[in-house]
Amino acid sequence: MPFIEHVGYVMTALTLAAIFVTFVTPYWLVSEEADTRGEVHKGLLVICEKRSCYWIFEDRRVISVFPGIIDIV
Repeated sequence: MPFIEHVGYVMTALTLAAIFVTFVTPYWLVSEEADTRGEVHKGLLVICEKRSCYWIFEDRRVISVFPGIIDIV
């Protein structure tokens, strides 16, 4: 096999491992924030506040976190 094929296989394996880690470990940070008066769980794909959770790919959450994203897309 040529070298470039080995590089492609390694990159594919790393990408699949990264996707697996993102979905398996939802909360990476737990902190106290004054505006929510409670614990806030933050992860790569979800943010859970006192009463509700937001999936990061929901349009309203993405727009509030990244206001310029609509202009890019």
